[in-house]
Amino acid sequence: MRRFHKAFYSGARFFSALFSGARLTGILLTVSLVVWALFMGWGLAPVLAAGGEGGRETKLKPFAIEPEAPGTRAPDFSLKGLDGREWTMSELKGKVVVLNFWATWCIPCLEEFPQLQNLHKTLGGQNFILLAVNVMDKRSRIEAFLKDKGYDFPIALDEKGDVYRSYGVKNFPATIVVDHDGNIHGRALGARQWDSPEALKYFLGMAARATAANSQGGKTASQPEKYQNLNLRFYDDKGGDFAMQDHEGRPSSLKDFRGQVLLVGFGYTHCPDICPTMLSSMVGVDRLLPQTGDRLRFMFVTLDPGRDTAEHLKGYLEYFGERFVGMTGTEEQVAAAARKYKVRYKSRQVGGELGYLIDHSAFVFLVDQEGRLRFTFPHNSDPEYMAEGVRRLLGS
Repeated sequence: MRRFHKAFYSGARFFSALFSGARLTGILLTVSLVVWALFMGWGLAPVLAAGGEGGRETKLKPFAIEPEAPGTRAPDFSLKGLDGREWTMSELKGKVVVLNFWATWCIPCLEEFPQLQNLHKTLGGQNFILLAVNVMDKRSRIEAFLKDKGYDFPIALDEKGDVYRSYGVKNFPATIVVDHDGNIHGRALGARQWDSPEALKYFLGMAARATAANSQGGKTASQPEKYQNLNLRFYDDKGGDFAMQDHEGRPSSLKDFRGQVLLVGFGYTHCPDICPTMLSSMVGVDRLLPQTGDRLRFMFVTLDPGRDTAEHLKGYLEYFGERFVGMTGTEEQVAAAARKYKVRYKSRQVGGELGYLIDHSAFVFLVDQEGRLRFTFPHNSDPEYMAEGVRRLLGS
């Protein structure tokens, strides 16, 4: 800041010496002070302070969201996108919405864009959307900045600054998280590590709850049509027992759940789309059948034991309910269990801190009280359809 002020003061002195005259000196000093005041008023000073001198790289803060008071509604808005699309908050209800308020002159804003891109690439889908709201920049400046950067998350234009003011934003960057009910869940100030494991866990949990809520609120087929393919049978070539470790760190196997009906899914906690949908369907079943108590359990078997430790699984499954159990183990144990249920999986490298994703088949397996596989539900099955299979095994 001092360097900036000294530059203006030195400039004023230079021109006063060049042209001389006390009056001109006063004018130039006044101009320097006016520009300095504008500089402070526009909020550029805190931006450069965060960015460091000479445009040095901003150190991103760890991921953290400051909770908002429960029930705080997200103000509605209608903004034009950079691509001409109309964005309306009310039309995004049912999705988890991340509003990132930014400007091209904001150094920390630009520093966190690669992490936001990774978050968008990993989680962008049916129930999650990242909307970067640019505040009062010229379109040409935005387009020049974005050229050849490869960012493909949507950008909305708050040309008059009405929206950022309605959300109480005072500094950039500011990020506001809105849940599927249209309530502000929390906010973060400053550049953050948006693609960290902690961030992904947080948003995966929110997306899962959105999927569960949406599946229960959607239209369903008539009962005869819905259940016509629900033929429980015994499998000779698939299923069976496997031994691993549960989310409490205890040795565990399918045999430990004799007398209980199981819904079993294979996946991993960093999964951006398939697993949250699968687990949300299980949550739907859990809510439809509360009376079944301990006679029904939900099992999530990881395909990523390197990251999904017992402790990590325990924290992740807290989002879904007490009847959920996680299973992890060695690479060999995971591979053996996957082979028994003919689950295919393969890792692939991606950018950012995430490192890699796992492509995998997505089924939910219905296992009876004797540990025998009785039905394979396809991905995105309706919770009511799955609940009917459980009812048939429980005789209720």
